[in-house]
Amino acid sequence: MHRVMAVPGTTVRRREIRLDAIDWPSLYHAYGYGGDVPDLIWALYSDDADRADKALGELFNHALHQGSVYPATVAAVPFLAHAAVHALHGPVLPKERRSDK
Repeated sequence: MHRVMAVPGTTVRRREIRLDAIDWPSLYHAYGYGGDVPDLIWALYSDDADRADKALGELFNHALHQGSVYPATVAAVPFLAHAAVHALHGPVLPKERRSDK
C-alpha cells in the first residue's frame, strides 16, 4: 500500500485517490492532452513545498487558463478538493494570487 504525504496526524492512501479511474489522455486542457494531470495532482501531496507549489501553478495554468474550463478541469475537481483538505501544505494559492508574494 502506497501512502502520500498528508496533513500531520493523517494518512492518505493512494488507493483512496482513484486517479487511475480517469482516462486522462483522452481529456484536454489549455496546453494539450491531460496525461500530465495525475502527476501534477500527486505532486500536491509532496513533502517538498516548492514541488507542490510548482504543481499547483501548473494545474492552475493548465486547467483554468484565462478562466476557461476544459474536460480535464472538470475531471480534476474532486481530486483537487481532496488535496485542498488533505495535502501536507493545506490549501494554498498560486503565487500570483497570494498576499505574501
